Amino acid sequence: FADGFISGDAVECSINLQLVGEACFTNPLIVAITEWAAANGDEITPTVFLSIETDELRHMANGYQTVVSIANDPAAAKYLNTDLNNAFWTQQKYFTPVLGMLFEYGSKFKVEP
Repeated sequence: FADGFISGDAVECSINLQLVGEACFTNPLIVAITEWAAANGDEITPTVFLSIETDELRHMANGYQTVVSIANDPAAAKYLNTDLNNAFWTQQKYFTPVLGMLFEYGSKFKVEP
């Protein structure tokens, strides 16, 4: 799944890492892990992860600006849509099962929505 972060053109890498990876997966993951860790008695992880979240917000802004800068170019729009679809699929198929397993089987106390 990390190939999209380092291979391809600059726009594809930015979408994979900054927009999809950090905005769509990392930020919700940080929020979920802080709650999960606190419910299971961990006091350090929530503090550290909330500090990391501020850095992730800066990265997300970079990914958003990449999309905004090329969205109005009709020639680039078809490539942008393909890059977004590929990035979401590639990262979702890795992150979803791994995180589901960790949250379900790795906690003493379950956090229900």
